[in-house]
Amino acid sequence: RRLARGRAGTGWMIASALCGLLATAALAGLPWRAGADYTGHAQPAVLLAFSVYAALHAGIGTVMAGYSAARERAGYVSALRDLAPRNTGLWQGYTALAGLPCLGFWLLWGGLA
Repeated sequence: RRLARGRAGTGWMIASALCGLLATAALAGLPWRAGADYTGHAQPAVLLAFSVYAALHAGIGTVMAGYSAARERAGYVSALRDLAPRNTGLWQGYTALAGLPCLGFWLLWGGLA
């Protein structure tokens, strides 16, 4: 709707990219903060796999949000050509839904509470 009114959401895409960058750093840093032995038991290994999965998705979402913001600023996004911001929104929503359980698993089993 913002695009139909001639106002792009560049600020929101930049904020999304910054939040994605913070989420990537936080999710990638969880395994090192915990300091667990990932080869000794399956539970820490599964937590590591969850963290890598979520950090990878957050990193890809950061790149997508930056790309969408650059396209909006360059004028390549309009009410008729809005696929990049829509896909970015879908990706970031999925990443949030995948990342929050990962954080919950770390709080429950990883000893971060």
